[in-house]
Amino acid sequence: SLQRERVAKDLVHTNVTFDTRDNEDHTFAGIMFDVHARIGMPFEYLEIQKIAVRGDLGPLTVWTTPDSFQEKHETADKWSLIYNKVHGSSPHQLVPLVLDIPVRLKPGQICGLYVHSSTPGDTQIVYDNQSHDVTHRDEFLEVLPGTPLFRLLLA
Repeated sequence: SLQRERVAKDLVHTNVTFDTRDNEDHTFAGIMFDVHARIGMPFEYLEIQKIAVRGDLGPLTVWTTPDSFQEKHETADKWSLIYNKVHGSSPHQLVPLVLDIPVRLKPGQICGLYVHSSTPGDTQIVYDNQSHDVTHRDEFLEVLPGTPLFRLLLA
């Protein structure tokens, strides 16, 4: 009888871009949110390579933590820095942040992401006030509503 390989020998690239249009409800210094790799589609892992944001921006960092950001707001040792660059102000156009270290999630895994700007003020990152349980859902992943933050909590 013929047996199939458990994992494909070749990497299959599927780029998925989704837009979570905002209503410019609020601006903050940062946002924490969770991403969930859904179960159902046959894949070994999905890889998040970039995140796009807009606002006054400035010095931006992106952090990740396994499982969820919940209960980790001020626990620096639970987070890993995956992006650290300076950007000019872009209040209307999304700016892609190509992660220095892509985030990989296996089916069923969740990670927390934290995007933060150290620019003074409170107009650094535009955030949409979420009124649903899920911000985005497709066959592969779910992006869950986040928590806006006024200051760097991981220092």
